[in-house]
Formats: sequence, structure tokens, C-alpha cells
Amino acid sequence: SSSSCCCCSCLHASNSSTTVRDRGRDRGGSRTARYRVCGSGNGAVSVAAAAAACLPAVCGRQVLGRVADRLGPLLRDGDCLVDFACGPNEFGPLIHRRFGVPWKAFDLFPARNPRNFVRRDWFKVRPGDLRGELVIGLNPPYGHDNLHARRFAQHAAAFRPRLLVLLVPELGWAPDPARYRLVCDDAAVCAGRAFYVPGLRETPAGGGGGGGDGGGGEPEAILHTHTVPRLFIYA
Repeated sequence: SSSSCCCCSCLHASNSSTTVRDRGRDRGGSRTARYRVCGSGNGAVSVAAAAAACLPAVCGRQVLGRVADRLGPLLRDGDCLVDFACGPNEFGPLIHRRFGVPWKAFDLFPARNPRNFVRRDWFKVRPGDLRGELVIGLNPPYGHDNLHARRFAQHAAAFRPRLLVLLVPELGWAPDPARYRLVCDDAAVCAGRAFYVPGLRETPAGGGGGGGDGGGGEPEAILHTHTVPRLFIYA
């Protein structure tokens, strides 16, 4: 997920034993360029710091599959999924393939999959811009003290979606209890292996090693984070 990074100072210190290294690729002038700007002088940033500073980490495909498993039984005809920080735009297509639900995806940066994608700041999307029974989520940037994640969720709630689906740490916030109830709180979805970052390689402390999906596409280095997100679904 991606958003404007305003927490660059968080990237210069961390106790994490794993770092991610910029591979030097600028895919369309978007994501890896931001890592170079936000990272330390040698381009290495810790995973925990990257999460805290809202670098656009993206849910791994296994994680997306688990989210789909939890979400599927709650979907119904007429729903429209809205991914408010889609990254490479994988979650919407997955839900469409498995359940036939149409989707729309937003992000500040170009998505690898352009289908149904709109390059637009989520906070400039208004309720009148979207139609249908909305299912809004999923994985916003967190920011310091999860402030960004809370703002993304609050803006999503303003659309009065039928379902609000959040893959986030504990926010200390919930939508209007008169309208919504928590129907899923799952800490196991991301346990142990939370995110990968497109265009970056996972590197053990001290150098060496590497990540990758072995297929010549985006690497899928799994990044272990100190703050494991949970899946919250409100209906």
C-alpha cells in the first residue's frame, strides 16, 4: 500500500535484525525512487522502520488468499470492492476471480496491474464517486502510531460501506457502533510473515543473501515485522 511518506526520520534507526535493500530499479519512476529518498545513505532501511514510516509494503499473496477466505462468505450479489491503497493491484483481481465481485483500485503510484485502477489520492475520492454496495479496504500505510492507517479507515467509513475490511495493527478506533459490528478479528492471517515490498530485496543483517520469486517478476521477499497486523472486518 502506498501513500505520501511524511515520517522519513523513522528510517534511520531500528532494532530489527533484517533490512531491505534498494535494488536500484525505478519501475516507472515510482516506488523504488521513494525508497532512495526515504532511506539512509546506503539505501538500507530496516523492516520495522519501513513499516513505521509507511513505505508501501504490500500484502504477500498467501496473506491475500487468507483474507479472501475470511471475506468470501460475507460477500453477496451487488457488492463492489474498493481497494483504497492497492499497491500492485492484486487484491481486487483475486476477489473477482474467486467470487465474481467487481472492483476498483486506487493508489498514488502506478499499479503493476492497470485493470480497474485509478491513480488518485484516496482522500480526494468522495462518496459520490463510487456506486453500489461497497466493500472497502484493505491495507493502508500505517504511519507513526498508526495515524495514517486510522485516517484511511475513517475516510473509508465516510462512504458508509456495507463491509469495512482492514488489515492493520490495533488502531484504537472503530466505525460507528450504531451502524457496524465487528464480525472478524483474526490475528493469525499475518502471523510471522506479513509483507513483501515490490522492487526491494530482503537482506540479512551484514549483507549477503537475497530475495526474489525466482520467476523474473517482482521479488516476493517476506518481511517479518515487529507489529503484526490483524484482519478486522466490520459489517
